[in-house]
Amino acid sequence: MKTIGGVFGRPLFSALYEHALKVQDSLALLRPLMVDFVEGRHEQVQRGAAEIHQKENEADAIKSETRRSLSRSIFNAVERSEVLILLKAQDDVIDNCWGVAKLLEIRRTAVCPEIAHELLQLTQSVALTVESLVEVEYKLAQLEGTSYPRSEMDRLTATIEHIHLQEHESDTLEHSALKAVFRNESRLDPVSCVFLMSIARGLGAIADSVQNTAESLERIGLR
Repeated sequence: MKTIGGVFGRPLFSALYEHALKVQDSLALLRPLMVDFVEGRHEQVQRGAAEIHQKENEADAIKSETRRSLSRSIFNAVERSEVLILLKAQDDVIDNCWGVAKLLEIRRTAVCPEIAHELLQLTQSVALTVESLVEVEYKLAQLEGTSYPRSEMDRLTATIEHIHLQEHESDTLEHSALKAVFRNESRLDPVSCVFLMSIARGLGAIADSVQNTAESLERIGLR
């Protein structure tokens, strides 16, 4: 398989995988952060949000380096614009993660058990979707520069199809979380109601960004 020319002499998917690891790290931090939020441990929430912000800054540095160093050669099988679209979609994942973390840290909010359960389920589902994405990029980085065995391509295609199913599950859980907020709206002040809805929608946006990244990978890596 032809590559796009490399980033600092490295294959394309190695650079994208390095960025994806920062995305995965941020989602790994989001799960305990959500636990701290629903259990009212505000100081821990602030510390966890700061750690996610650090991961987001590190991912931005990799993204900027990759953009600057991306080969502009016309003798490549992959269009530079397609790679930039993929990188933007993947960067949206960690940006949306940081967006949720910012929400969690700016306001102390009492969360009833039913809503807490729904938010934790949604957070877990989104994190698993990201793990599947990183699995695909790891394998593409390993295979880059080789003739892709058909069996490996079939496995990668199956994993990407699984990402689409996971994103659908996350959409379902987001809807369930929003319904839980409305079921409990009599126990919430209006600001808390809107605030918790924003958190659920922010988590759903992470899953949407993962799906966008997977679709870009299908166009670039699996054709």
